[in-house]
Amino acid sequence: MYETSLCLSALFDSPIQTSSILSHLLPELYTSASIQPPISSVLISLLHHLIAGYPSQKTYFEHLSCLSPNVLDRTSEAYVWISNLATSLRTLNHIRVEALSRHDVYKHILSVSKSPIETNDELVRLSQDAMHALVERLRSKARDKAWVVLRSAYRELSASEETQTWMTKCLLLSAERTSASNLSLEEWMNERCRDGHLRPKEGVVGRWIVCKVR
Repeated sequence: MYETSLCLSALFDSPIQTSSILSHLLPELYTSASIQPPISSVLISLLHHLIAGYPSQKTYFEHLSCLSPNVLDRTSEAYVWISNLATSLRTLNHIRVEALSRHDVYKHILSVSKSPIETNDELVRLSQDAMHALVERLRSKARDKAWVVLRSAYRELSASEETQTWMTKCLLLSAERTSASNLSLEEWMNERCRDGHLRPKEGVVGRWIVCKVR
C-alpha cells in the first residue's frame, strides 16, 4: 500500500524513497482513480518538499501547483496550516513557526480531515507518527537558521526570564514532551558553548558572549 510505504519512508528519513513513492501517488494515482486522498499523505508530501529544498521553497510550490482543489481544498484547515507554515519559514518568523508546528496543532488537523481510505487505525497512527517526524526535522532546520540570525544580531545573551521565554520560542525549543528531540534552553545553550558559539561572560553570572563566525 502506497500510503504505508510513504509513512515508513518519512519515519526512517529516506527522502529518496519518499520522492519515488510520491511520483506514483500524488496527484496521479488519486486523480486517475477519483479517490479523495488522506490529508496526511498530502501534508506529508508538502512537508517533504519543504524539508528537501530548505530554505528554498521552489519544489514545494511546484508540487502545490500540481494538487487540484479536489486533492487539497484551498479553503480547508489543512491548506491554511501548511501555507502559514511555509510563509513563516520564508519570512523567518520563527516564533510563528514554533506555534504552528506544535504537535497538538497538526494532530487536530489530521483528526478532523479523515479520508475514506483512513479506516485502518494502524495507518492513522502511522501517518501521525510520520507527520511528527517530518515536522521535527523541519523544526530542526528552522532552529539552525534562527540561531544563525541570532548569532549575527547579538553580541551578548542573558538568562533573564523574559529573554529565556523569547529565545525558547525563537529557537523552537518549546516542543511538547512527545518530541524525542526536546531540549531545554539551558541544555541547548550548553551545547552551543561546547561548539564554541557561546562562552560565559567573565565575572557575570547568567550572561554569554556570542562568538562571531570568522
